[in-house]
Formats: sequence, structure tokens, C-alpha cells
Amino acid sequence: MTDDAETMPIEDYLAKGGQLTSPGNVPPRYRGELLRLMASFVDSELAASAGFADTINTAPGITARIAACRITLEKADHAERVL
Repeated sequence: MTDDAETMPIEDYLAKGGQLTSPGNVPPRYRGELLRLMASFVDSELAASAGFADTINTAPGITARIAACRITLEKADHAERVL
């Protein structure tokens, strides 16, 4: 952010076309909230992945097992991308 942008609220900065392009370009409060949100997302994805992992071997057929495997992999992949 420029010196002028540092004195205006983030909503105004973004409304005028400002971009949050790096961690140093965001207010500490915004960064903290974003990190909290990302941590919550990762936790949720890993919990969902663990839940589906338990059902893989109890699925009624091979197609259902493959579907459970894919869901488990996708959830873990989403978490990894955020980390």
C-alpha cells in the first residue's frame, strides 16, 4: 500500500482499485483473520478426509470405494494447497 492508502480503511482502498498482493500489503488485523479462516478450512478438509477414509473399506462395492477414495484424496489435496 502507498502511504496515502495506509491511512484509509481497507474497504476504501480496495474500492479505489487497490490490491492486496503480498502479506506486507495487508493490515495485521486482516492478515490475522485470513490466517484464522485458512486454518479453519484446512482443519475442516482434513476432518472430512479422515471421515471418508474410515468408510472406504465398508463401502458396498468397488465403485463406491473408488468414490470414497477420490473424495478423501480431494479433501486432503485441498488442505495441502492451502498449507
